[in-house]
Amino acid sequence: YRFRHKGSFVDTGIRGVTMRTLVVLVALVLAVVAEEAHYTTKYDNMDLDKVLSNEKLIDSYIKCMLETGPCTGEGTELKKRIPDALKDNCAKCSDAQKEGIKKAIGFLVKKKPEEWKQLVAKYDPDGQYSGMYEDQLKELTQ
Repeated sequence: YRFRHKGSFVDTGIRGVTMRTLVVLVALVLAVVAEEAHYTTKYDNMDLDKVLSNEKLIDSYIKCMLETGPCTGEGTELKKRIPDALKDNCAKCSDAQKEGIKKAIGFLVKKKPEEWKQLVAKYDPDGQYSGMYEDQLKELTQ
C-alpha cells in the first residue's frame, strides 16, 4: 500500500505498518537484546573499597541480597543478576565487575564468614556452583 504524504510516497508495507514504525520497533528490539548481552556498567565506577570499609553499608547490602532488608538501586541490580552470573561464569560482566566480584567475595569470606555462608545457602542451595568455582574461591581466600 502506498500513499502520498507531504509530497512523497510512503510505503505502508504489511497491514498498514509504516517503514518508520518498523524501524523504531527493530531499534527497540536491538536495544533490549544489546542490553541483555552485558550487564549495566553504570555502577562500575563505584568505590568498592569505600563500601567494604563501611560496616553499616556492607551490612545493608548483605541484608538486601538475603532479602532481609531493603535494597538500594545498586543492590537491586546486583541481586537481580546473581543467579544468571553464577550460571554463565559472569559472561555478561564487564572486567571491572569481575574484579569487583572477586574483591567482594574475598572480603566476605575473610571478614564476614557467617554472612558468606548465608549468601551461599541462598544462591547455591544445592551446591551446584560451589564445585564450579572451588579453585577461584581458594585463590581468593589465600
